[in-house]
This record gives sequence, structure tokens and C-alpha cells, in this order.
Amino acid sequence: MQHYLQLILKNVKPGTQEREGCMVIAFTAPSPKEGVSHVVRSLGEELVRYTGKRTLIVDAQRLQRLQASDPIRMSQYCVETEVTNLWIMPPDEGVAAMARDEHQAHLPASARQHEQQLGFIQALRANFAHVLIDCPSLKASYLAAMLAPHVDGLVLVVEADRTKRDQIQRAQQLVETADGRLLGLVLNKRQYPVPEWLYKRL
Repeated sequence: MQHYLQLILKNVKPGTQEREGCMVIAFTAPSPKEGVSHVVRSLGEELVRYTGKRTLIVDAQRLQRLQASDPIRMSQYCVETEVTNLWIMPPDEGVAAMARDEHQAHLPASARQHEQQLGFIQALRANFAHVLIDCPSLKASYLAAMLAPHVDGLVLVVEADRTKRDQIQRAQQLVETADGRLLGLVLNKRQYPVPEWLYKRL
């Protein structure tokens, strides 16, 4: 994961963090169940070890459900983990229910709701050095595409030996159409089989 982390940090547009006071990156996948949450948590832990700075992992659907008055109380929704300087804003029960509702997941956000979410992102920038947003897949929800132009970059998680090339290409096109910046891809669940010659020596 450290290799992926260094590549991601290298590809963040120069000056973005300094201008906003924080680096905000969204993570998604072409289709569901490709391991986005696992990758985000692993990279979050690695980021804290690498930088020593306050880092938050936030569930995008929870962010969607916050109310207009919530930015001033943003810290109340964040929970510190057992890893020093790593915080999370986990999904609540309502978010879990919404995630199961495919029709609701595809409904476009209102302009007012869109503005509120951008306000929440700015509030998070003021409280953390790094924010990693765990988004549903592009196939299941519009959230990642909606956030794409307002974060410092987006990372696509793809599962080894499962995600098809055309799915990745469609996801890239969707991010570009949304005026987002694709930082790179993380290959999840990659297998490292033992070569036959080495196996015989074990």
C-alpha cells in the first residue's frame, strides 16, 4: 500500500493542499464489491504512518445525509480509531438503508443539497490534514461523480481478475465528463502465486 500511497501523493496537483489547507481524495470503483472500503482504510493507516498528520476517512453517503447546520459540529460525527491521528466518520443506520435502495441511490441531488455537501467538504478541510472519502461504485451511485470536480483527485479501485477493461474505460470517461481528476488506479486482491521453481525449494 505504501507504493500506491506515494504514487497518489505524487499525482495530487501541486499547490492544492497548500491553497485549501488539506488534501481531499475520493475513492470509488467501476462496480460494487471491489474492495473500496478496505483500500481506503489501508491507505488511511499508511498515510498516517507516512505523514503523522490528522487524517479522516469519511463515508460519502453519510456526508450526503448531513444537514445544513452540521459543519459547525462536524467534529462530533468523527470518531478516533485505535491508530493515532486516524479518524473516521462512519455510516449511520439510515445510510445503510439508503445504500440498499437502488432507486434512491440513482436520484440526482438537488442544487441546495449539492452546495451543502461542498460546505461540508470545506469544513473537513479546516479540521484535518487529509480526508479520504469512501464512495459507492460508479455503477451504483452518482456520488463519486458529483464530488469529483470538488476534491483534489479521485482514485479508482479495481479488483484483480474481475474488473473488465471496458468497465475501467467507462469509469475513466465518467470521471472526466464530471470534470474530475483521476489520480490513478489501485489493483485490489492481487494474487502473488509462488513460481513453480521456488515452490520446489520450499
